[in-house]
Amino acid sequence: MKIDNQDMLSSINLYQNEQISKKDDAARPQEKTQVQQQDRVELSTRKTEIEKLKNTVEAMPDVRTEKVEALKQQLADGSYRVESIKVAQKMLEQFTGSVKSGGSK
Repeated sequence: MKIDNQDMLSSINLYQNEQISKKDDAARPQEKTQVQQQDRVELSTRKTEIEKLKNTVEAMPDVRTEKVEALKQQLADGSYRVESIKVAQKMLEQFTGSVKSGGSK
């Protein structure tokens, strides 16, 4: 590796510039504190609300047993009926990604 005077002068100038910059920074502490005061973090005020909702959802059972039992009873006594129009509408909504109104309720 060959080191010539130009490389040495460049390195010295770079070092001197860094030292001058550090001195300037030390001489201006007020500007630094102003910049530091501008940095801040704001947490969501809705955090507790979201946590409450999350806890409520987690406390809910995965299976609605009363609904399952009612459907089992309807299947057992033969009174369970599927409305083909509603099934077709839901299939179309899923396929097209839209919600259509109409049909029987």
